[in-house]
Amino acid sequence: MDMAEMFKVFNMGHRMEIYTSPNRAQIVINTAKKYGVDAKIIGYIERSKDNTNHVTVQNGGKDYDY
Repeated sequence: MDMAEMFKVFNMGHRMEIYTSPNRAQIVINTAKKYGVDAKIIGYIERSKDNTNHVTVQNGGKDYDY
C-alpha cells in the first residue's frame, strides 16, 4: 500500500483529533497533560484559494491531496 492510501485509510498513529481555534489550542494541550495524555498541534486549516473542499497532508517532503 502506498503512503497516499495509508493517509487516506488509516489514522497514521493519531488516537484522537480535536479541532479548535488557535487561541484555545494551548488550553486543550494543558488539560490533556493533566490527565497524562500527550497532546500537540499537528496541523491547521485554512480557506482554499479556489474555494474547493480538500485536505493536503504533508509528510517527508511530499504533499498528499485528497
